[in-house]
Amino acid sequence: MIAMLHGLIGSPSNWTEVKKEMASSNSILWNPFLDYMEPTENIIRSIEDRITTYNNKINVSVGNSLGCYISLMLADKFDSIILVSPPYKFSKGSVFLSKDRTQQLVSQIFNSHEKVQKAGVTEIKKEWRKKLRNIESLRRLKSIKNELVHFDFKSKYKLHQNKIHFVLGANDQITPFEDFVEFISKESPKATIDAIDDCGHAIPIEKPVELAMVIRKYIPA
Repeated sequence: MIAMLHGLIGSPSNWTEVKKEMASSNSILWNPFLDYMEPTENIIRSIEDRITTYNNKINVSVGNSLGCYISLMLADKFDSIILVSPPYKFSKGSVFLSKDRTQQLVSQIFNSHEKVQKAGVTEIKKEWRKKLRNIESLRRLKSIKNELVHFDFKSKYKLHQNKIHFVLGANDQITPFEDFVEFISKESPKATIDAIDDCGHAIPIEKPVELAMVIRKYIPA
């Protein structure tokens, strides 16, 4: 079974086209809704409960953006961990907390204008601004940013490098390809890296066919 975990500005529907491309595989594909406004421990517990329900047969995790963080927190549960556009340089503000930077955030997520329209950029902006008007949501967003700053990504990458597979958009502005490859070559040299051309941070939306092909490579036999 494959768990597909969406990012902070995302939803289960981000994986729709990827699942269509993988329909012929023998794996069960599970793409849950992750309510990031809930405490992280609640999200982790819900996934652990699902793993228990399936008798620990959820053996592959595919995380996108913040979903990569969740995948790493549960790394011991999986045989293969595919990290799609993982968080990077979060201490410099990858979690945008001001209303006037919403447009900048959305434009950095997508590489293709056509895909931006397909993804419903208006709805993305609307939902994000709604969060920024809510005091509790703002507190939670700041809490998430604090978690990312203090989470030991380096140790996780090194410890699990034999089963970690990175998928990066060649034109990603949030996780710059060249910078991240240089970082990973030092911290997790045995991990694999796949680059998807003409693609930004939202790989499941922009390049679902190519992403599905990469995922198939790393599904344990």
